[in-house]
Amino acid sequence: MTRAPIRLFAVILAIQALILVGMSIGRETTLLRNDTVILQTVPVDPRDLLRGDFVVLRYEISSLSVSQANPGDTVFVELVEDSDGQWVAAGADTSINPDWDRFIRGTQISEGNIEYGIEAYFVPEGRGLEIERAQDVDVVVALDEGGNAVIKEIIVDGNVWE
Repeated sequence: MTRAPIRLFAVILAIQALILVGMSIGRETTLLRNDTVILQTVPVDPRDLLRGDFVVLRYEISSLSVSQANPGDTVFVELVEDSDGQWVAAGADTSINPDWDRFIRGTQISEGNIEYGIEAYFVPEGRGLEIERAQDVDVVVALDEGGNAVIKEIIVDGNVWE
């Protein structure tokens, strides 16, 4: 019996492992950065029988109109900190403005609707209602240099949610 099939299998397995490691390194690097913003949300709590409980997060910065963008286009939203420590939209465009200090990258889904890839947060089974019933839900989001966002933590009624 030849060893070629075994070597081919090992190479394929190694490539798959490297792809998984590469995908997680980008997100972990973003989480380690100190460049974070706090975004105000409006959560709802669906349940997926195959995936368990997760909270769908709707952000105030999701309801923006970028006139020159079409559905599916990448958009960049400038973020500025308000007096409450929340980060709010100050402008939006299809390209990065070099004068912007902080920005988040999203995709225009439809007119007045932008998604940032941080709209779902998985929670332990049965705990999604805690977030849904909360009066005030904020999300601490880590941003990389390209504006890509990763949820770092959720703050529910002033306390870090665990």
